[in-house]
Amino acid sequence: MSEQPIGNMENAHDPKKLGLPKPVIVTLLDGEVLEGTLIAVHPKRMDVELSDKRVISVFKHAIKYFEHPEA
Repeated sequence: MSEQPIGNMENAHDPKKLGLPKPVIVTLLDGEVLEGTLIAVHPKRMDVELSDKRVISVFKHAIKYFEHPEA
């Protein structure tokens, strides 16, 4: 897992308060399902590291549902 999430972290929510990184399953509005690790939460988007080590930014308005499988 990467040490620091990529992108501007100035406005990101505190990862320690959120207990990040944590596993997450994200279902997008178009039906695509992403499984990975939630590594950062920004005001308008979330950064998710996938199993192949790619980090993607998912805009919150594109998310239909997300869950933490360990919860």
